[in-house]
Amino acid sequence: MVETTTLWLGLFSVTYLALAFFWARQAAIANADTITFFSAGHSLAPWMSGLVTAGVCVSVWFLLGTADAISSRGFSAIDGLQAGVLLAIPGVLFFKRAWFLAERYRVSSQFELFRLYYKSEFLVVGTAAIALLFAVAFTGMQLRVISEVASFMTGGLVSPLLCGALLTIIVFSYVVIGGMRAVGYLGMLQTAALVSATLTLCGLILVAADGPTELMAALKLASAEREVDLFSVAGVVQFVAGFGRGDFYGHPGTAALVFGSSIAVLGVSCSPIVFKLILSTRSAMGIAAGQTWVLAGFFGALIMIAGGLFGSASIVHGGSLLSWLKALMSEVSPWFGAWVLFGLIAGMQVFSALALLVAAEGLVRHIYKPFFNSRLSRSSTVNITRIVIVVLAVISLLMAFLTPVALSVLGAFALPASAQLLGPLIGLFWFRWITPAAALTGFGFGLIAVFLTDAAGIYVLSYLGLELPWGRYPWTLHSAAW
Repeated sequence: MVETTTLWLGLFSVTYLALAFFWARQAAIANADTITFFSAGHSLAPWMSGLVTAGVCVSVWFLLGTADAISSRGFSAIDGLQAGVLLAIPGVLFFKRAWFLAERYRVSSQFELFRLYYKSEFLVVGTAAIALLFAVAFTGMQLRVISEVASFMTGGLVSPLLCGALLTIIVFSYVVIGGMRAVGYLGMLQTAALVSATLTLCGLILVAADGPTELMAALKLASAEREVDLFSVAGVVQFVAGFGRGDFYGHPGTAALVFGSSIAVLGVSCSPIVFKLILSTRSAMGIAAGQTWVLAGFFGALIMIAGGLFGSASIVHGGSLLSWLKALMSEVSPWFGAWVLFGLIAGMQVFSALALLVAAEGLVRHIYKPFFNSRLSRSSTVNITRIVIVVLAVISLLMAFLTPVALSVLGAFALPASAQLLGPLIGLFWFRWITPAAALTGFGFGLIAVFLTDAAGIYVLSYLGLELPWGRYPWTLHSAAW
């Protein structure tokens, strides 16, 4: 069984690798030179941009992260389910206006929009730091989970580290070769593969549980065996010191925590990662449909259904989400399990590829070049960016397996930090009376609030000898809400 599964995984790996390098080569030919490396010459089709944007916003982190929250906290953790629809709100508010503004001034990134309007290097550097967190920490979190499942399916024949290294090499190779075009071309296939794997897993769960009615009965039984009610919200708010600083009344799943967590999820759509796709599109005609029917409609429903099913199955299984996923994959036929695994891998790489490109561009093109080497040619800028992409991918891989706790802390910090871009974006596209000073002050204080109420800041300050009187999420308010 293990040998057959390994054989199928090898076959799918070769096929996936061939597709990746084929489209990377096609992208390199279409680029012709280094001019269109960063934004594909603003030529991505609107339907392609809409599909890949949805894939990047959802990716595998959303599905598995939502399921893991439900598995550990029950259905009071519905923030991930409702955020599947809320993800489209920043797109509805900002994307079309951003596209027209970028076309007017011929810019291709959120960094340039902020520099153009606010004339603030602090905001540019802060945005680049957020992109870096997504590229290294957020990508590494997904990489570790997928690598462990892949290693398990080979019976330990291939170690998780080797699986992660192979996946890392694939993703940075096609990004380095084809740039933004390769990300767009392969992103379509990766998003389709993610949807296919998600629907397949939903079907497997229902078949294994003998239908939704039996699954609900098993879920009710599992809930009765726990001391905490998995279906109740623990009030509006609890005025406690937070996680790690005292006990909650029943459990921490309050309405305030759900609301704050939903705000944090909006950070994905506000990030420079997603804006890069929008500003690389040749037309604004498909943006409205992409945000309403594709992201909020189809993918929002997919998250609510699949996330709920994954979390329910994990609760019934009685272990962690990862152990449930491994158990489920071991019960299906080898080729079927290999196909589902590669759908999850594609869902991880659709996000990581774009995040690596945007973070490297921000560091090289918008920080290093204007601050340290303004005479850097376009060709040299692209070549240095390629090197930085490889370096960031390797750092993400090493952190995923050497410092997983630090990686998880930084990955969790990325979302609420990115959500603080809501203020500058509102000032840029809607309320012109919000002055640059006001927007920058709000962004700065927002980052400070996130730092002081999230695990990253608490751990850093504790290491420096400063113990805060509160823990993570005091008063059951998520750091994004603070």
